[in-house]
Amino acid sequence: MKAVLLGIAAALVLSVVAARVLDKEVQQDAEQRWQTQGVRL
Repeated sequence: MKAVLLGIAAALVLSVVAARVLDKEVQQDAEQRWQTQGVRL
C-alpha cells in the first residue's frame, strides 16, 4: 500500500512539473509565434 501511494505522489509531482515546464518554455502566444526577425506577419 505504501508503494502505491508513493507512486501516485511521484506521478502527481512529475505531472505538475511537466505542466509548468511546458507552460513556461514551450507555449507561446500568437504574437510571439508568428513574428520573424525581418518581417512581422
